[in-house]
Amino acid sequence: MDRAAPLRTRRLLSRISDDGELHAWIEHCDVPPPGPGEITVRLEARPIHSSDMNVMFGPADFSRAMKSGTADAPEIRVPLRAGAMAGQKLRVGQLIEPGMEGAGTVLDTGEGAEHLAGNRVAVWGKSTYRDIQVFSASSCLELPDDVTLEDGAAAFVNPLTALGLLETAKAEGHKALINTAAASNIGHMLIRLCHEDGLALVSVVRRPELAAELRALGADHVVDTSADDADAQLVDAIGATGARLCFDAVGGKLTGRILECIETSARASMTQFSNYGSQDPRQCYIYGALDPSPIEIPRTAGLFWSCQGWLLFPYLETLGPEKTAELLARVRRGLGTTFRGQFSNRIELTDVLRLDAINTFFARGTGSKTLITG
Repeated sequence: MDRAAPLRTRRLLSRISDDGELHAWIEHCDVPPPGPGEITVRLEARPIHSSDMNVMFGPADFSRAMKSGTADAPEIRVPLRAGAMAGQKLRVGQLIEPGMEGAGTVLDTGEGAEHLAGNRVAVWGKSTYRDIQVFSASSCLELPDDVTLEDGAAAFVNPLTALGLLETAKAEGHKALINTAAASNIGHMLIRLCHEDGLALVSVVRRPELAAELRALGADHVVDTSADDADAQLVDAIGATGARLCFDAVGGKLTGRILECIETSARASMTQFSNYGSQDPRQCYIYGALDPSPIEIPRTAGLFWSCQGWLLFPYLETLGPEKTAELLARVRRGLGTTFRGQFSNRIELTDVLRLDAINTFFARGTGSKTLITG
C-alpha cells in the first residue's frame, strides 16, 4: 500500500535512571512501513498481564509517585523501593516497551503477506502497548469470523501456558494434576483441557464463591483453602485422582501445604514403614508468585519431592518451532471456547499511567484482569 506520509502511533515507554528513578511516559512516533513478510496492525485490544507490569514498572515505590505531562501524553516518575537498585543495574538506561500480545486489524502488508490485508489477527512477539505496530506475518494468528478481538487479544500467553502445563504433565507420565489459583483464566482453560484430554484435575482456590464458580464450569475436584477442613478435602481429592504433580501459581506456604497433603495421601497406601515417608515421587512446578513471601515446605511433606520453576518462553524453546506450531493450531481452533478469557476492566492506553489504575494492575486476585481497548 502506497502512503504519502508515514502512519503515526502512540507508544508506552519506561526507563530507569542511574539515580534510581523510574520514568514512564507516552510519546508519539512514526511507524515504519512493513517489509517483506511483515504486516502493519492497528491494535484494538491488548491484555495487561502482571508480567507486563513487572517489566514496565519494576520495583517502583508508587507511594512516592509524581505525575506530570498532559492528558494525551502523560508521564510519571517513581523512585525505586529501598534496596531495589542493585537488582536493576543491567536495566539502567534501557528503553522498555511493554506488551506481549494483542489483536487488531491489518492496515498494510509487505511483499508476501498481501493475503492478510484487512484481516483481523492476533499478534505477539513485539511491544503491543501502542496504537499501531509492525509484526512478522508468521507470528500472527488469523482470527475466525466468530472470534472477537477480545478473545483474540489473549490468544498466546495464557492459552500456551495452559497447554504447556498440560503437555508437561503428559510428558512426565502423569494422569492427574493439581493447579492453584484455579479461578484464573489459565485455571479455567485447564479445566476444559483436562476434560478434553482425559486427565484428572484438582483445582485449588481461596474463597467459597470461587469454588462454586469452578464447579459450575464443570470442575470435578475443587478445594477452597479457606474452609476449616480444606486439608482433609485436598487429601481426599488427591486420593481420588492419584495426583502427584502440582502446578503452583501462588507460592508462600501453600506450596508446602499441597506437598504435605500429597504425602499424607501417599502414606495411606504404604505397606511398609519408612522414616522418610512415601517414596512416591512428587513434582511441584512454580509458575506464578501471587504470594510474594518465601516458599515454605515443612518436614512433614516427606523427602521424595522436587520443586522448580516453570516459565513459558524457555519451555517453548525446548519444544522447538514445529511442536509450538501444533500448540498454536490447537489454540486457534479453541479461541472463544476452550481458550476464552475474561476481562473485568477496559481502559484507554493513556489510562495505563493513571496511579489508581496501576494499583488495579498489581492487585493479586481473581477478577482484576484488564484490557486496553483504545
